[in-house]
Amino acid sequence: MKIGINATYLGKEHKTGVEKFSSSAISFIIKTKQHQFHLFSQLPINVDTEDNVILHVSKFPKGWHSLRLPLSLSANPVDLFIEMGYSVPPFTKIPVIVVVHDLAYKYFPEAYSPKQISSFDHIFNNISQKAAGIIFVSQNTKLDFEKHFPNSNAMKRVIYQSIPEIKAISNIDHKTLSLPEKYILSVGRLEHRKNTVKLIEAYSFLRQKYQDFDHKLLLVGSRGYGYKEVARAISASGQFSNDIVELGYASDSDLQNIYQQADVFVYPSLYEGFGIPILESFKAGTPVVCSNSSSLPEVGGEAVMFCDPKNCKNIAEGIHSVISDNNLRCSLRDMGKQQLKKFTWQKFTVELMDFIKEVYESRSSS
Repeated sequence: MKIGINATYLGKEHKTGVEKFSSSAISFIIKTKQHQFHLFSQLPINVDTEDNVILHVSKFPKGWHSLRLPLSLSANPVDLFIEMGYSVPPFTKIPVIVVVHDLAYKYFPEAYSPKQISSFDHIFNNISQKAAGIIFVSQNTKLDFEKHFPNSNAMKRVIYQSIPEIKAISNIDHKTLSLPEKYILSVGRLEHRKNTVKLIEAYSFLRQKYQDFDHKLLLVGSRGYGYKEVARAISASGQFSNDIVELGYASDSDLQNIYQQADVFVYPSLYEGFGIPILESFKAGTPVVCSNSSSLPEVGGEAVMFCDPKNCKNIAEGIHSVISDNNLRCSLRDMGKQQLKKFTWQKFTVELMDFIKEVYESRSSS
């Protein structure tokens, strides 16, 4: 089978969640030797090409998705096309499988402009009506999609992803990365959806209740929507405000070291399509306290300490339990290693290829 893939994300210099997902997924997918893969890209890409991989890089990047990609698909026909992001290419009769990562805009519309919301509605309606198959990164995301776009006839499948294979750089200590000696770790944009304010309130509660608790709170991530509330929460923590450290953006390799040296990772997010930082923590051997909302129970399983993300005292007690109980901490580490084994790119690839076959055969017989 000739399988086309939107590989533009591989050419992005600064990769976000979708770009990282695409890069890892594609690198494993193209190892499936019984198929020929055509990688279509708006940008020059760097990929280890196999004998069964053909690159199609546009010489004219402007208007790529709306015009150049459909033209390229017409000139280089494939049996099926995979879109790792959210868009179905126009003007093509080739069956398309789209990956849907989340529907955050439906739950936090205040973080988006009216134009962005209208654009997302158009994109998801298009997926609903035109995609031959839809892959969801979690059962929760599938339920969200079916709730808001109930009339889709596309074949649907939940296929869990894994995390990028990035190794920590050895011999990097706390001083090299300007890390506190002992810290609670938070990774993610500092914004309302990530529930950063409640985490800061939970930290302040911890410091006030337990006089011997001297861990600092390390916030890794850029400033997002609602950061002013985050800044006010830090200021309101009074004497503990200097122990709340904003590290900002961290590279993937540095992030692995930051995870490894944390005593606990806390993820009180209100909504996630998947929850990659949980798996990153499992890989680093760092125990996890996370919210019991959206997709996070699917990812964390029994290997995390769950908390109510809207209750700062509950978040605080979860953190304290993990840090103060060595047996619990060791147990969570061990269970995290086992839980991580459920999320591999090899498993993702096998399930994806099975779904591709089902979608293609369904379209061929209709």
